[in-house]
Amino acid sequence: MNSFHSIDEIGEYMNDAVKQFAVFLKLQDDVLFTAKSTGEWSPSEHLAHLYSRVEILNKKLHQPKFLYNLSFERSKDHVGRTEEEIKAKYAAKVELLGGITSPMAPQGPGLAEKPSKLVAWMSQHNKLMKKCKALKAEELDQLLVKESPIGKISLREMLFFHIHDIYMHLNSLKES
Repeated sequence: MNSFHSIDEIGEYMNDAVKQFAVFLKLQDDVLFTAKSTGEWSPSEHLAHLYSRVEILNKKLHQPKFLYNLSFERSKDHVGRTEEEIKAKYAAKVELLGGITSPMAPQGPGLAEKPSKLVAWMSQHNKLMKKCKALKAEELDQLLVKESPIGKISLREMLFFHIHDIYMHLNSLKES
């Protein structure tokens, strides 16, 4: 069993990441929400991307357990990695691929939908963490999901990666 961070600790890290991203968007000038720099995503598109990622994971986790085999592989032999190892593997894959580019940005919500989409995104995270806390610790390490470009990772590792992804998008917005 992977004894890295407990699900409660992961939940705290997730809540911090979600809050920081949400506060940034709430404090940002509304005019900038749908504005894009050349080659960059708008804050609206970042939110749409992050929403779709957590929504997809929630759909997989909230299906009946007998259907888990359609969305997850099970492995009792999976060697868990720390969040730092996950970040390093992702960075190495990105470098190998020559960077991550997305020619098609997700369709972001309009300014009028910003408050409700932000609340819905935060609600999806609450739903995700509630479901993960209901799982056995072993399941967090044995349920494997495919994550491009990293490959197969455990649900616990996916949570680490998702937190990292939120911070990457937040930092991208702060830099633009």
